[in-house]
Amino acid sequence: GREVPSPYLEFMEFASFTQLDFVKWVPFDCMYESSFDHFDALILETIVPLAVLVAAELYSKSVNRLRAPTDTNSHKQHILSAWLTMLFLILPVVSRRICQSFTCDAYEDGTEVMRYLRADTAIDCSSLRHDLMSVFAMCMVLVYPIGAPLLLFILLFQHRENLNPPDREEEDVIEARKVETAQSYEDKVLAEALADDPVTSFALHFRPRFWWYEVYNMSRRLLLTCVVLICDGLAQTTLFVTTVAIVTLVIEQETKPYCASFLSAYCNVACWQILLFALYLLLLDAAMTEGFQAALISSLLMLANVALIATIFTETKVNREHREESIRRKTKFVKNRGLKAASKQLNAISHVNIFDNPLFRKNGRGDTAGTSSRGGVEMKGRSPAVDPSPIEIEMNVASPSNEFAVEGISNPIFSAAASGPQSDGLASTV
Repeated sequence: GREVPSPYLEFMEFASFTQLDFVKWVPFDCMYESSFDHFDALILETIVPLAVLVAAELYSKSVNRLRAPTDTNSHKQHILSAWLTMLFLILPVVSRRICQSFTCDAYEDGTEVMRYLRADTAIDCSSLRHDLMSVFAMCMVLVYPIGAPLLLFILLFQHRENLNPPDREEEDVIEARKVETAQSYEDKVLAEALADDPVTSFALHFRPRFWWYEVYNMSRRLLLTCVVLICDGLAQTTLFVTTVAIVTLVIEQETKPYCASFLSAYCNVACWQILLFALYLLLLDAAMTEGFQAALISSLLMLANVALIATIFTETKVNREHREESIRRKTKFVKNRGLKAASKQLNAISHVNIFDNPLFRKNGRGDTAGTSSRGGVEMKGRSPAVDPSPIEIEMNVASPSNEFAVEGISNPIFSAAASGPQSDGLASTV
């Protein structure tokens, strides 16, 4: 159809880097002796993500030999999570490149009709190179446009019981999935497992019953970037894009699948933006708007996109500050609770007679001479019956890990060496 007027056209060209099509960033034509065509770009964009995954897996195996088993598991999960995130970002670009490999346009040359690839007219659709490219593209269709959403759905389906536990209220499940708000021990363990898992992290932004919604998002993006290439002509393309935009808008408005109300509102506005842009293109093609009016609508669409981008950065900053403040409050609360518990222990221990503690006896009643050791604490003494001089007590802690604990909380009073006169209380000895 007709070209979008300024300033929205320049804005789209400026923001084209967000498509993450790195083939356009690198001047491969200058690096190749022959021309760098669509088939070369297709091989590069489809093989590189798979090669990155294989290289990361080999690197992980080599590094994990020096790690503990628990660290090994965590390392693998982080690698898989990073790769899935990368795949989620580049999937529309790679899938579009794949789907462009099947569309050819016919050109008449007097007596015969020549067919060339629409995405790259340097490729003759009747050549052997095009046939090889078509076979390769068909294989990649099973890997990317079909395989990636299907794989994500299968992996999420295996965790559906944890993501959406039966017989529990939705709001309770949402709070239980957060590590900082989980109440019971089981909820905390489950929340940590869901947060660390590279697959379930894609579903934690959604309400429990919408654990599959990320698969829908991937499918929606593929419809607007890849399946639309099947349409033949401007009329079919406009009808298809407008229909998809309206249906997805209604789904977003009716379901409100996100846990955060901000995300639901933001995605709703983004769907409106897609629909308005499709209607704007329809008005341009129908010549119902032009000149100053077309430029004004173009400016409004550009400002709407800028506002959406600014909202992303602002909300990200606010969420980061809120998370840091939450962590500080939680750390402060834990420290205060630990100090109160330690104070109670000191008050309880200060009333215990040192000679009633079996740690200070070696051979039984009346025989305190010699040395006894337990738990990394060494005690030396002389019996008052033999020598009336004050008892000497020497405590040496072998390492911080040998500290005594009361009710599961580390007691730091045994971590120092102490010596002094005989006393009724251990606190005065220290």
